[in-house]
Amino acid sequence: MLKTYFNVSKPFFTPCVSILKQLSSEGPIRIKDMNEKKPFQKPKYDGRSKKRQWEERRSDKGKSITSEPKKAKVDDVKAESENPVEKIKRRKFAILLGYSGVNYFGMQRNPYTKTIEEDLFKALHKAKFINDLCYDQVQNMQFQRAARTDKGVSAVRQVVSIKLPENMDIEQVNKELPDVIRLFDCKRVTKGFNSKSQCSGRTYMYMLPTVAFADHDKEVEQESFRLDADKLNRINELLKHFVGTKNFHNYTSKKKPNDPSAKRYIMSFVCETPIIRNNVEFAILKVHGQSFMMHQIRKWLDYC
Repeated sequence: MLKTYFNVSKPFFTPCVSILKQLSSEGPIRIKDMNEKKPFQKPKYDGRSKKRQWEERRSDKGKSITSEPKKAKVDDVKAESENPVEKIKRRKFAILLGYSGVNYFGMQRNPYTKTIEEDLFKALHKAKFINDLCYDQVQNMQFQRAARTDKGVSAVRQVVSIKLPENMDIEQVNKELPDVIRLFDCKRVTKGFNSKSQCSGRTYMYMLPTVAFADHDKEVEQESFRLDADKLNRINELLKHFVGTKNFHNYTSKKKPNDPSAKRYIMSFVCETPIIRNNVEFAILKVHGQSFMMHQIRKWLDYC
């Protein structure tokens, strides 16, 4: 019987053992084809500025044909020297203001509409406390209002937060504002201050003639009608049902009953003692709450 012996050297035997172990643990080994093309992968951006493709195709690799830098125009040089760019330090301020909303379409700025914020920004721009960029994009000065008012609604005290220069002077702004808008005071606040999110409560007052509470089946005159104490107490008892944390989705629009934002916290809602103006009796309904939804108070008054 013929026996054949092979002399296997140790350097050859060691890799064979590692291959057998890999076969037993991981399964078959995929042999890489040297001619196989790798799929194209876009290199990661390393943060450095790169030349555009048309620059790579040029013979000069994107460099100018002439080595001399482009000369600036004489007008541009004069404009830069006359109007140098100055970096102005801006700080966050809280501004207390009041306004009459008559002939205005609300507080919030809207294009091509007369609003309180539009006149405020114009006055700040004329007084040179904001630049053109901040006037066009109020987000650049971190502007925020504590509350919004609708068309024709006035505000005795309204607070806005805004970043302005340190030399802010409300008297200069008031000179540029119309007579129906006044700034009362401004205070430095922290840079994280937000007049909307950090407002703990808002108070609204609605004034209406007491004849609105008259019985619907009786004919009364506005000048002669007076609200008695018994009916005033009944009105206040009715308004107490709105106090507390409740779901008010029925008193707004585009809110579903299961929407968590439909829950609002109302602290007080009262009808104050009536007053007489020009022989007509008026009542003031005063509501104080943490926040309100669109048309919420108006729908309350319709319900009453």
